[in-house]
Amino acid sequence: VHPDVKKVLIIGGGDGGVCTEFTAYPEIEEIDVVEPDEELVEVCMKYFPDTARGLNDERVHIYHQDGLRFLRGRKGEYDIIINDSTDPFGHTEGLFTKEFYGICYQALKEDGIMVYQHGSPFFDEDEYDLRYESLTLQGAEYEHAHRTLKLILNVGAGPVEVRRK
Repeated sequence: VHPDVKKVLIIGGGDGGVCTEFTAYPEIEEIDVVEPDEELVEVCMKYFPDTARGLNDERVHIYHQDGLRFLRGRKGEYDIIINDSTDPFGHTEGLFTKEFYGICYQALKEDGIMVYQHGSPFFDEDEYDLRYESLTLQGAEYEHAHRTLKLILNVGAGPVEVRRK
């Protein structure tokens, strides 16, 4: 989708899965992971090493702080921003605000792309309205795509498939 990715920001993603996917591309020079939960990163590296292996790549820098605070003041820095956060409760509430979308837009390079993942379809309509309004007011293009994926966990004795009823 982006022809020349050099610098990536992943907000959340403490399990390392998204980061691991990006490390497969040697042309990417820097991957910043902003995950406030240091213990989550440690647990995932210990118990899910295949998923988290990308966190050990020399191009990866892990910042244990709030994504909103991390982004403030950054301008034209990232080719891709991936928001791999949870639902809009507790410590992630700030990642569902007009301010957040505005500073993400500012932190992107002119041809940058932002991808937003969230865990629950129950909040999709409200989130869509907020994202659309926040980004189009700043002149950004906004495309909405929705895909539900099944999750397969490897818990040692073989894969366990988790499906919604």
